[in-house]
Amino acid sequence: MDQRHRAAQAGMAARVALYCWIMIVAIEMIAALDFVAGGGVDVWFASGPIVALAELVVIGTMLLTAIVVGVWIYRAMAVAHLSHPDLTISPGWAVGWYFVPIASLWKPYEAMVEIVESSGARRPGRWAFVRDLIGWWWAAWIGRAFLGMVQSLMSRNPDPEIGLSVAQGVVLILSGVLGIVAAWCLATIIGHVAELQLHAVDPTIFD
Repeated sequence: MDQRHRAAQAGMAARVALYCWIMIVAIEMIAALDFVAGGGVDVWFASGPIVALAELVVIGTMLLTAIVVGVWIYRAMAVAHLSHPDLTISPGWAVGWYFVPIASLWKPYEAMVEIVESSGARRPGRWAFVRDLIGWWWAAWIGRAFLGMVQSLMSRNPDPEIGLSVAQGVVLILSGVLGIVAAWCLATIIGHVAELQLHAVDPTIFD
């Protein structure tokens, strides 16, 4: 099995993981909506501890999803280097930049641009829209990260009675919306990149 097929398989696994994560986030949002609608007191089922538990499940699932997506990023960038050895970001750093403070705000975005464009999406036609999705994906991802920091600061002084404030519930809902947008955009990007790379029998088709 060549690198393109391995990358395509990794892409399929990443998309499945992302769609599963989207469903889990949607469930968390339903719980948070119930909690907020009830003012944190008069709720149907989503008490503070339940919403907090749902948040932990989302975080745990996100970590697993990040690993699967990281495998795809590495393999997709490796395939991109086959036809474009002059790319500025290596497969290892395409993943590694996510863990570097400050630089993680833009370098992963640059890596995704290189993966997408070197795979053929720079050409005019029906693939061009994939480039636009990168911007939406990264904007939603950064927005969710910011709300995550806000949520962390708010959780330092929890309500002793309900364990979670209504304001935190609102932040969870907004974070969930951005997370779903980011995950959907990324899953779509992965699907199209995998198709471009897999059907490029001649590497010069990337040019």
